[in-house]
Amino acid sequence: MAALSLHVGEVARNPYHLRLPAWMMDNVRRGAELVGGQGGAAPSFAFATLYRLRRWADGRLHEVLERGQVLSCQDNLSKLFLTTTQT
Repeated sequence: MAALSLHVGEVARNPYHLRLPAWMMDNVRRGAELVGGQGGAAPSFAFATLYRLRRWADGRLHEVLERGQVLSCQDNLSKLFLTTTQT
């Protein structure tokens, strides 16, 4: 939201500031089912973004995680970026 405040013309043409919170709230609902499985409990936070984490090696994409993970802004993300030789 802070970055959008620096792009007044773009926001005037496309009201991201109105759509972004609703999109992030919908990500919590959709993410709870995609990551946690159908019928799973929703995370305790109100806003989220969904990412697919893959790495490029040997000329193709490889999945990094066996199953999805819910991470909060307080979690240490460094473990997601270790190479397979470091784990």
